[in-house]
Amino acid sequence: MKSVIILPVNREIPTPFEESSLKNYVKMLAARHPVHIVCPESLDVWAYKEIIGEADINKIEFSRVPDEYMESLAAYNEKLSLSPLIYEMFSDYGYMLIAQLDTWVFKDELNEWANAGYDYIGAPWISGLEPLEPGRTDTSWGYPSGNSGFNLRNIKRFLEVTQKLTHEQWQEMKRCGCYDDVWICNCISRWFDLVIAPPPTAIKFSMEWSPGAAYEQNGKRLPFGAHYILKADAEFWSRFIPNLPELARAEGYKRMTCGKAAKELCTWFRRGGMTDGRDMPAIVYKHDEQYGWTQYMGAYPLPQWKIKLLRFMSSLILSKGKRRKFREELVSRSGGISLGQHMSGINLPRKPLGANRYLCCEILHDSIDFEENHLRPFCWRPTLNVPKFQYDGGPLNKTILEEYFKKFPDIIQENPKRCEGCRFAYYADEPQQGDLRLAKFNHVMLNPHRWFCNLKCVYCEWFGYTHEIPEGVKDPYPLTPSVEFLIKNNLLAKDCQFAWGGGESSILPEFESLARMIYDAGYKQVLNSNGTKFSPVWAYVLSKDSRTYFNISPDSGVRETYLKIKRGDYYGAVWENIAKYQAAAKNPASFRVKYVIQNENCSETEIEAFIEKCKQAKIKMIEISLEQRTTDEHGVPEKWTQAARYMRALAVKNGMEVEHMTLWNPCLGADLANMQLLELGSGEFSFSRLSQKSK
Repeated sequence: MKSVIILPVNREIPTPFEESSLKNYVKMLAARHPVHIVCPESLDVWAYKEIIGEADINKIEFSRVPDEYMESLAAYNEKLSLSPLIYEMFSDYGYMLIAQLDTWVFKDELNEWANAGYDYIGAPWISGLEPLEPGRTDTSWGYPSGNSGFNLRNIKRFLEVTQKLTHEQWQEMKRCGCYDDVWICNCISRWFDLVIAPPPTAIKFSMEWSPGAAYEQNGKRLPFGAHYILKADAEFWSRFIPNLPELARAEGYKRMTCGKAAKELCTWFRRGGMTDGRDMPAIVYKHDEQYGWTQYMGAYPLPQWKIKLLRFMSSLILSKGKRRKFREELVSRSGGISLGQHMSGINLPRKPLGANRYLCCEILHDSIDFEENHLRPFCWRPTLNVPKFQYDGGPLNKTILEEYFKKFPDIIQENPKRCEGCRFAYYADEPQQGDLRLAKFNHVMLNPHRWFCNLKCVYCEWFGYTHEIPEGVKDPYPLTPSVEFLIKNNLLAKDCQFAWGGGESSILPEFESLARMIYDAGYKQVLNSNGTKFSPVWAYVLSKDSRTYFNISPDSGVRETYLKIKRGDYYGAVWENIAKYQAAAKNPASFRVKYVIQNENCSETEIEAFIEKCKQAKIKMIEISLEQRTTDEHGVPEKWTQAARYMRALAVKNGMEVEHMTLWNPCLGADLANMQLLELGSGEFSFSRLSQKSK
């Protein structure tokens, strides 16, 4: 029987590499085999049709499945891969080759593999450090391989399996992992006697991790196809795939490793007893826009990609004892240089900006900020004098976004000085190319309502100078249609964070429904609020999602002071709402009560009253900040520093955690972060004593 090729897709616009991969499948296989792009019912496939082109479009079929079958990675593994639907759809064929678009096919061997007599074939899970002896049937994972990114399945057998799987078997499978290939190889193959290709054979079919080592073990012969081209070792695959370095850079991959370096590092880890090395066969990392992992400075004997890996391993995987040993090893290898110099990646000097090159924005494709009358990346500049793309609201669509990405690099060039000091600004030899296909937002700012607030705080950057809304300011436009567009078209990263700006978000007419929609879609939310209105939906989100970040800033524990600072009489309601939110929070640290220190509230009496109100509301965490206008103009007053230290000491004494909000003025973060907690004795602890002790 004939075989069919399945290309599953669930995003409207493929990435540059996915586009090249699709073209390659059409070129290599579509002439001899049926090719079906399997996608959700609601997906607009216009981009795929354009990529394929009129000459080849008749060679490709678009097969639809219910949206819930491909709405997430978990849905793909459980519903699409291991439910009868996909096998019933293609029951007229004998075998199906499932190839995700992060794969590459090198030649047409589909018929040969379909006639090899196996029920399942995938790339073997090997580290590249272990030989694949003839007759070997499993991998270092303890069961057969392999990976399902590029795999072949016997349709009749998988239809039987998916129809017979019981609830108990599903429960056992989920205890083994969360991916369909692990379930197939570790569980289903045992229960239903599936014939899985052994590693020495499977390596000829496909390769994944450590492709350089796998290529050597395969007699320096290319396989039928390969998975994780960019993630596993793009440097190796660039020998065989045209323009791969350019495609890797277009998708944000800054460094590509080789099998030799990976083998060396794995051996080092394994020798130190820190890991067996098999989970790190080859490493490549994407440039991290937030922490700037490509910006390390100074001479360090280890390659930069290895430093990043070591930092990751030491912080997330190793136990405390092993981590200490690990850090000592790194310091000794660096000649005694402080590890913090090389591992923090945050406050390090950037590469000097050139004088006659093109200014670019690192976060153009990674974030988007909805402002009152414009769109922009989520710019960290403390001013509105930033590059802007005119946008007055209305449902977002692909035409608007295409225009935004096309024009924004030119808008940046109009006045480069606006971006001076921004940690995301850099210069390049060529103009930046904005492209909707590269967009994957990990941060969305919802901020068209800067002037929409029911308080006029004296320190507010908007209402602190005026009591009135300026002329020409419009009512905030609805955000729901635009957020729906981003979610529906898969333009958001899995760990995307939505930040509510303002103004006061909780009084927006759409706040309740939109906050719930974002929560239901699985994304994290951040909200800074004045707490005047209680939101049942937000309390629900706090009770369910420990990732939520929420703070309310009452700035006082005394009604009279509250009225002076906030210029609105909500004192009682705010503290009542604070207690309700704290009681609802699943993770107590997700909710913070913020105190902006200023002349009106920095006395000993004010601070003690605030801490007492926090005790009554059972607050677990407070956040200390400083009023910024004064500090920008005159620096940090000594009495504010003393007040912050006193508040921290009292809070800790009463069982509360304390965080300091980093402000734009670089000296402020240092002033607060360097405050040392004074030990509190059993006797009275007063503000005056603190002042004397600190001199």
